[in-house]
Amino acid sequence: MSANERTDAVAVGLGPGGEYVAGTLAEAGLDVVGIEPELVGGECPYWGACPAR
Repeated sequence: MSANERTDAVAVGLGPGGEYVAGTLAEAGLDVVGIEPELVGGECPYWGACPAR
């Protein structure tokens, strides 16, 4: 994306909540950019830290 391009929404933090919001906005037809300095979706999908239900 260049400095001249525009987007409809920016999701800052792509843990489970931010990833959900970004996906929902994208499915609604908005152009979404996600910013995440760590693992997208949080640590659980990568390290199996999610508790069993």
